[in-house]
Amino acid sequence: MKFCIFITFLILQIAYGGYPSNFPKCKHGDEPCFIKGAADILKNHISGVADVNLLPIDPFSLKTLNVARNPASPVNVDIKLKDVIVEGFKDIKLEKFQGLKEDLSGRNVIAGSLDSLTIKGKYMLDGNVLVLPIKGDGNSEIKCKNIKFDFSWDFKKVEKDGKIYAALEHVKLQFEPDNVHFFFDHLFDGDAALQASTNDFLNANWSEIFHEIQPGLSKALGLVFKSYIGKFFAHQPYAEYFQ
Repeated sequence: MKFCIFITFLILQIAYGGYPSNFPKCKHGDEPCFIKGAADILKNHISGVADVNLLPIDPFSLKTLNVARNPASPVNVDIKLKDVIVEGFKDIKLEKFQGLKEDLSGRNVIAGSLDSLTIKGKYMLDGNVLVLPIKGDGNSEIKCKNIKFDFSWDFKKVEKDGKIYAALEHVKLQFEPDNVHFFFDHLFDGDAALQASTNDFLNANWSEIFHEIQPGLSKALGLVFKSYIGKFFAHQPYAEYFQ
């Protein structure tokens, strides 16, 4: 579910200056160019390009990913992941890449689909999931299938040394898988029977569970998007990213 973090970071670098001549560079608002360039980069540079600060896309890692409990929700649980590895972005399909106007106005939107995404990491869980108390720490794996996603943001102008840079604000991430499979080992201090029955329960009720944690997860991932993309746009003036 962690899908899109570096993909968005990658896509935003496609259209802009400061990288090798074999990288595409687009005009402001040129959606077909953005989409084509993104596909080229995903095909040829999935492992990253140090010269343009393009980090590896698939797999990529995060130190932490946390979703806070919501006492008003039937899924009232703290979810803390660390040493996170995310795999599957190499097969992303872009359907929309709008915005990036010369004057930085309006909403910017990236949308598309992803066949599969796997998130692995060390977890800590504590709380209640529907009617089930749940607690544990250990290894986890979350597999999402057939994901639709939409990430959007506004730019604000930041002036430095007489030049205009772009900073992100009002970020929003929406995503919808058609299946999620959970696995958490070492639940309830490693009780094998409780672990198996709990994982079965989570997967039998995946849709309700996912949609209850989706707002918190979307917010957490959206902030990660903002951080990575913001660092890139802070590197040089906005006008220098385009033809």
